[in-house]
Amino acid sequence: MRSRNVRRASLTLVAAGLLLVVPLTTAWAGFDSVSSVSPNRLPPGSNNANLVMNGSFLFPPTFSFSPATGITINATTSGPGSSYTVNVSIAANAPTGARDVIVTDVGGSSTCSKCFTISPPPTISSVSPSSLAAGGDPVTYTITGTGFLPNATVLISNNASNAITVGTATVGGGGTTITVPLTAASTAVLGARDVTVMNDDNQSGKCSGCLTISPPPHAVAFFPAQRGAGLTGQVVDIVGAGFTHGTSIAFSGSGITLKSLSFLSSTNLRATIDIAGAAALGARDVTFTNSDNGGHGVCTGCFSITGPTSVAISTPSTINGAVVATFSQPVSGVSSSNSFVRFTGHTYNLNTTITCADPDGFPTSCSTGFVKTAALRPTSLITPGQHYTVYIAATGTPHITDFGGLAVAQASQGFRGGLFQQGEGAATAFTWRVVKTSSAFGGSYVVDHVAGASASYRFTGSSITWYTNIGPNYGIADLYVDGVRRAAVNSYSTSTHYRAAFTVSGFAYGRHTLTVRARGAKGSSHGTGTDVAVDAFRSGSSIIASPVLSYTWGVVKASSASAGGYSWSDLAGSTASFTFRGTQVEWDTVLGPQMGRAKVYIDGILRLSVDNYSGTTTYGAAKVFSGLSDAVHTLTIVVQGTHRSSSHGSFVAIDRWVVT
Repeated sequence: MRSRNVRRASLTLVAAGLLLVVPLTTAWAGFDSVSSVSPNRLPPGSNNANLVMNGSFLFPPTFSFSPATGITINATTSGPGSSYTVNVSIAANAPTGARDVIVTDVGGSSTCSKCFTISPPPTISSVSPSSLAAGGDPVTYTITGTGFLPNATVLISNNASNAITVGTATVGGGGTTITVPLTAASTAVLGARDVTVMNDDNQSGKCSGCLTISPPPHAVAFFPAQRGAGLTGQVVDIVGAGFTHGTSIAFSGSGITLKSLSFLSSTNLRATIDIAGAAALGARDVTFTNSDNGGHGVCTGCFSITGPTSVAISTPSTINGAVVATFSQPVSGVSSSNSFVRFTGHTYNLNTTITCADPDGFPTSCSTGFVKTAALRPTSLITPGQHYTVYIAATGTPHITDFGGLAVAQASQGFRGGLFQQGEGAATAFTWRVVKTSSAFGGSYVVDHVAGASASYRFTGSSITWYTNIGPNYGIADLYVDGVRRAAVNSYSTSTHYRAAFTVSGFAYGRHTLTVRARGAKGSSHGTGTDVAVDAFRSGSSIIASPVLSYTWGVVKASSASAGGYSWSDLAGSTASFTFRGTQVEWDTVLGPQMGRAKVYIDGILRLSVDNYSGTTTYGAAKVFSGLSDAVHTLTIVVQGTHRSSSHGSFVAIDRWVVT
């Protein structure tokens, strides 16, 4: 609204020598006026702000504000057309509210009522709800604060891709609330966002991190993921993400009644359910819906209704293998008390170690974990041909219970230790040639010279010293600690010496295995052999003069052999032993131009002297020993180190054992 205050004045005209005085109000009816101010709002503390006064100006105007408290006019300049620019500063403590704009000229003054307002920028105190689910449904949010103007808009930070859709804002509560619909696309980046309210006077207020873009509600795992039909009051913990106080769940199909659902955290819900006895068995989908932030998701097949658990048992084919029990659904409570291996017909259990795995194959606790498989590994090697029986969930022992609360019924299966064993495998116990001499620590040493032949010693410490022989007949050996090559040792010397020491160190203190492996190579072009000897070891301050060793012979790769290779030795006194249970055993060997003589003993009794020479190489030559009692026997082959004159060597080969 504009109003006029008329001041009486006159205008003097001089024309043709006449003096004429005319009252101004009579001469002119018009005077200056302001129709609008742009911008029409400024916050306290604005310095050197330009206000454009739009209106009608016949005479040079003077501008003022009413009330004028807190407003300083710094300068007034004429603008293009019917406008003037007024530069003002507004004190930080200037009272807020609407002000009149007064324009004064020679003819009086005109007032533009409440054409300018000193108003603080909008402020935001809260945004509710505080999260918005990516990929969810539209949700109406309430922004609470002060100073919201009718045409205010809402902005969300980090939204250059427009992954968050902002609807039309509605201002209410006298400028203290805004309601606005928001939707986040599934591609929206998760995390905290700033919420800004922008008034149409270009003033804005921001609430930092007041809105969080959350993942849609989804489950990673159910604990347990199954329950038996007919059980009631079953508690299921649901682990996932995106859960809120407004999360609800629904199971597909029929037969599951949700009794209660507790919100524990954004990553954990706890449900209590009843399962009807007639409920269909199988997997169920679980749907999650957040009523407060629009999120929704489906976990396909995440929960199952189960019946009785069955057990499938697989038995080992190797002597160091494990019995594996696979449960049709996860269980707990597996232990050596209810799962064990026995000699068939006996009542005592073999010592075993039991390891368990969950449905994903990861190790888990046998007693309390989510067990899908249990592997029972005897601590001693399984005897080929021996009769065993494995029991899982044995009757009269502590229960194995599935996660539906049902006890697993006993499962058992008999088996024999593997009837086919490779000669170079763990079923064969080898020795090297023993040489007696008072020069050795223990009065003797062992020796071999074939490539790949090895002697291993277990010790505790962070270093180990190997005592050996050096001389013209000695060659190169590689030293391994726990399977890692640590050194190569050249045992060649122009003269023979005993108790030559070689130390390996640089590994952590603990239980280790040192392996001395013959390379089958001379240590010098002047050398006369490739021998490698093991005399003694020193671990710490102690010398072990007669160490307990495990051996292998040299291994020859041959595609015609039963497993692509065989073991062999040609040093007199070297042995290969095979322990088995059965009434017949077969030793498959190799005949050829390099082969020599051996003696075969069963249970210490000489059964056969063999000469494996042949003008052509023959694989799979079987030496069969039958008519044995159905008991445990040990067959031992002793290399003689001799051969007929037409042979080029004295080698004896072990390819395979067959038990009947």
